Amino acid sequence: MHEQVRISLKKAIVESLSILQPLTVQNTDTEPYLFWRRSGDQGWHGEYRYKPSLWNVFSKSAKSLNAIGVEFLKLFKLYYPGYDGLVGFRSHGQEIILERVLNNMLIELYNRHGTFQCAEPAVDSLIEEFEEFIDLPTVRVRYMAQLLNFRMEGQQIDFPGDMVIRRLSEEEVSEIHGGLIWVLQSKPSSGGSIHEYIIEGEYEEPKIFGNEQVEDTSAFNEPSQKINKAFLTLRTFKEGPTGYDWVRFKSVKFCPLSLPALLYGDWHVPLGRYAISEHEVADLQRHAELIFSTSESSMQMACSRLADAQIRFRAEDRLVDAVIGLETLLLAGLGKEDRRGELRYRFALNYSCLCSSPEPEERYQHFHVARDLYDLRSAIVHGGMSNENRCSLGGKKMTLAEAAQQACKILRDVIKHFLPETNGAPYKKSEFWQRKYFGLRLEP
Repeated sequence: MHEQVRISLKKAIVESLSILQPLTVQNTDTEPYLFWRRSGDQGWHGEYRYKPSLWNVFSKSAKSLNAIGVEFLKLFKLYYPGYDGLVGFRSHGQEIILERVLNNMLIELYNRHGTFQCAEPAVDSLIEEFEEFIDLPTVRVRYMAQLLNFRMEGQQIDFPGDMVIRRLSEEEVSEIHGGLIWVLQSKPSSGGSIHEYIIEGEYEEPKIFGNEQVEDTSAFNEPSQKINKAFLTLRTFKEGPTGYDWVRFKSVKFCPLSLPALLYGDWHVPLGRYAISEHEVADLQRHAELIFSTSESSMQMACSRLADAQIRFRAEDRLVDAVIGLETLLLAGLGKEDRRGELRYRFALNYSCLCSSPEPEERYQHFHVARDLYDLRSAIVHGGMSNENRCSLGGKKMTLAEAAQQACKILRDVIKHFLPETNGAPYKKSEFWQRKYFGLRLEP
């Protein structure tokens, strides 16, 4: 940033702070602010505290602040004319920021330090961050999504793609779910519940000016793609409904541009519980590495079907999703001619070949369970399911909900069986299954 602009900006900030601080100390204009505090291990308690009304403080000092900022704005427009108009991000929209830069920096100082009586190093640090915003073509943005129904014993789990799952602090929960009474209604929420674990990461967001176009659009989809991979990992790792709704964006350093929360179109997540114990963390991380690294279409489809099945309300939908997922793996090796044959038989036989038990009777039982699942899927799809909602798997009577749960478990086991070998995709080779029928390994 040009030295004259820097000097005028610092002067404007220091003079403005001397005007604003007395107004907050007088404490004549306050507003109730909702804070959240932990109550026990899993509970939360909300309480209202009164804070100075910044809206009133800035309204009373608007004329003085405008006069103080004249020199800075004049120099800024001279040396950085590109910012005298629409500025923003392709994925978050554009806005006119020039007239609000000084006020935004003053509010940022108050939010960071809880006072307008800030020391010189605090002012210098903020100006350096603004300088980065001006001089660099991108802004470092942090995205985060709250994990619904999620619990874990530790404080943080590292995920691929420089993502982490971690527990929110009381201050972060208050920032998301608390605030001024008159803005609480406009805040995005998760059904009124406090979900204290998030998954987050960072990426570089290119700035655009006016009608400027950005050729590389990969950054725009990066957050949603990584978050979806993370939830695909969780839902295929173990049973339990978890997901997300809102994704919140925040610049890592000071940025005068708005970064709103966005609602993403994931399936509605039913109430339930998804918990990761301390001894499961290492296995979950290994599973995540495999999920993030796979690009094989059949495995991706199987994982996607299982992920969808985990949050379906109707047992019929869960079962159909799970069996379709199994088909993408167990029947992936069939050619066009083979598909004219008995798919039901191949489906059941291939699944029985994956049984690790040396006992023929147990493999035979696996065959019957898979065949019955295929029959149930066909009956549901073609409208032949009994109204009694009862069925049989491998000779065991159960409800359709129990059968759907069993189908999801089987699909999860098959996914975990093949996931370490996804790059080679053995399930897509007919020779692999033919040799399996005779207990032989596929030769490299």
